[in-house]
Amino acid sequence: MTDDVRLHADGVTIDGNTATVTATETMRPVSRTVRAQPTTTTAVFTMRRTGTSWTIQSVSSNRR
Repeated sequence: MTDDVRLHADGVTIDGNTATVTATETMRPVSRTVRAQPTTTTAVFTMRRTGTSWTIQSVSSNRR
């Protein structure tokens, strides 16, 4: 079984060289034999800028 994962950025806050991205995360198990409903959670990405690139420092989610 695999998962189909979709992210939708709901908001971005930049403060100097750090940023917080809040996103809606929808996960749906994909299988030929199992039909499962997707689950939707909120994920928060903490990012840091180095030069012109952004790197994800951490991700938190309200997924249970």
